[in-house]
Amino acid sequence: MKNINTTTANKPLLIENKKKVEEKFLDVYACSISVSPEEYKAVDEWTRRLFLKAEKCFTLKKGLNAMANVALTPPLVIEKQGDIKKSYQIYVIGVYVEEVIKREVFNA
Repeated sequence: MKNINTTTANKPLLIENKKKVEEKFLDVYACSISVSPEEYKAVDEWTRRLFLKAEKCFTLKKGLNAMANVALTPPLVIEKQGDIKKSYQIYVIGVYVEEVIKREVFNA
């Protein structure tokens, strides 16, 4: 009868992972403004202010042509009721998607 070496059967197999994992983070900015109920009715005014603020966030970091590679959400409106008055907090979230466009569209 053969003698079975049980010590080698319990050793874990070492597998080398030769793939390099690349971790990249998306640049995401959330910009907000607060408006009164009277200002909220003038949609053209606060939308312009809100999107100019979002544009400023990206152009400061990525350059003047950054907005060509930014995906924006529609304005997200949250009604705030304070002790004295009511106001609206309006958010827009922008994501810099240049890397996504390069990989998906141009297969780079």
